[in-house]
Amino acid sequence: MQTFLVDTLALSQDQICSILGKYLFENPLICKVMHGCTSSDVWWLAKDFGLRTVSVFDTQEFAKYLDGNKNTQALSSLWVRYCEGLYDLNIFASKEKFQKSDWAQRPLPPLMKKYAAHDSFFLVMIA
Repeated sequence: MQTFLVDTLALSQDQICSILGKYLFENPLICKVMHGCTSSDVWWLAKDFGLRTVSVFDTQEFAKYLDGNKNTQALSSLWVRYCEGLYDLNIFASKEKFQKSDWAQRPLPPLMKKYAAHDSFFLVMIA
């Protein structure tokens, strides 16, 4: 498995639609693993870019299904439950800080890049 970080702020809307849309989000052969995307990310991609996202596995929705809709669907809860001991504790401890960071700044500091890659890597393990 490989993790790629794409700087969408460096791409034009046409590039986002043609490259990310056609080859990733609208490709039914690629499963997109996301957390909490059905209420935000999928809607945002459709509204702002006209992208139709298919073949999505939402780890938050699946956790709701498994846990009977209890309040244990936060990504950090799933990390602890399914990936304990595998993740970088420094990244995990700084999760809230990174969630509230300025992701529009460029270049992204190395630790923010590591957080983004780490976050997406473990989504696949949780799925």
